[in-house]
Amino acid sequence: MNSRLAGSGLTPSKSIEMRSLVVCLAVLGAVQWPVQAEPPSTNAGSSGSSLTIPEGFDSQSRTLQPGDRLEINIFSLPELEKQYQVRADGTFYHPHAGEVLAAGKTLKQISALLTQRFRKQLRNPEFRLGLVQMAEAEATVLGEVRTQGKFKFGAGTSVIDLLAMAGGLGDKADRDSAVLMRAGKEIPLNLNPAGQAEMARLMVRSGDTIFINRGKRVSVFGEVQAKGVYTIGSRSQNSVEEAIKAAGGMTETAALNRIQVSRPSLGETPILVNYLNPQDVAKVALEDGDVIRVPARSVVVLGAVNKQGALPLNGTETLMDVVSQAGVGQARLDSVVVVRSADVLAGNDKKEVYNLEKFFTEGAHEGPAINVPIRDGDMVFLPQKEASTGGLFGGGNLLNLLIMARSLFAF
Repeated sequence: MNSRLAGSGLTPSKSIEMRSLVVCLAVLGAVQWPVQAEPPSTNAGSSGSSLTIPEGFDSQSRTLQPGDRLEINIFSLPELEKQYQVRADGTFYHPHAGEVLAAGKTLKQISALLTQRFRKQLRNPEFRLGLVQMAEAEATVLGEVRTQGKFKFGAGTSVIDLLAMAGGLGDKADRDSAVLMRAGKEIPLNLNPAGQAEMARLMVRSGDTIFINRGKRVSVFGEVQAKGVYTIGSRSQNSVEEAIKAAGGMTETAALNRIQVSRPSLGETPILVNYLNPQDVAKVALEDGDVIRVPARSVVVLGAVNKQGALPLNGTETLMDVVSQAGVGQARLDSVVVVRSADVLAGNDKKEVYNLEKFFTEGAHEGPAINVPIRDGDMVFLPQKEASTGGLFGGGNLLNLLIMARSLFAF
């Protein structure tokens, strides 16, 4: 042995070191390295209509589809072809794995399948699997958007991004009932401001269709914060309330109990809605083109006064306040008539008569008539001085007064 060492130029100590190195290499060769399923460090150049992988994109959670390009690098076979494209039928062929169905599977699932097949042919099936190129995806946007059609998109495209490609929502878009149709299922979308964050996280997939339903366009004016034309939900169960909320809500002087809804098919007769009664509000379903008018709280003053017509109310006026505001002309102050809006709506032929003579002529400051409240929709009538009491309240004249009150109620 020493002669062989002498001939080889190795000393005994160097011989021991060499044998140790051989043993270490043998041990390392027996180690089964874990299969890697990470994207290769560099992307292949794009070809055709495919898209390269965006930086930071998590390809592990994405399911593969036809047109995707994979890289399979078997470490013990560096000369073997490394890139394989998923064909139209969803498969690709590998010489050591055979036909592999890839469409609909993640990289992790493909990695597990390749490991099983490689072990049947290779002693050490160590490899790296990655997605190097994605097929160009396409989704459809229909309905109330600026531009309908099919749009190509890349990885990481959200619902908000796709709608932006379509030019954004149209004026008549129903933000509450939009849907995403995917693989035969409907996913509801909330396109209101409250749902923006969620829609920015919802990623679009190839083959998706987003449909934006058409809402109802209604006009809202009168005692609201922002008059204008608004779109409300096509499936709304309480559309009057929704329209008023869209207009910013009502002002402090709004007459809540006699909101008017005008519709071309109804002619000149509006629908009266008592906003204080939830059932009354719920039973009115708005239609496209309706007009909502929210009147101010008012009282109608007629007769021998300086200022006839509707006078605004702030909610605390008395009969004395209203008569003073209208201006006493040639009126009989001992027979001031008040017709209540509640009686008019109920069809009751009722009236209240008050004597204000002493309050105006004598300057009295006490008495039941001085604190008579006037409510929204009431009518006050002051007769001429020369008119007799009998003539004023005799059959026909009272009937005419009530008819006038009913006709002026919707002011």
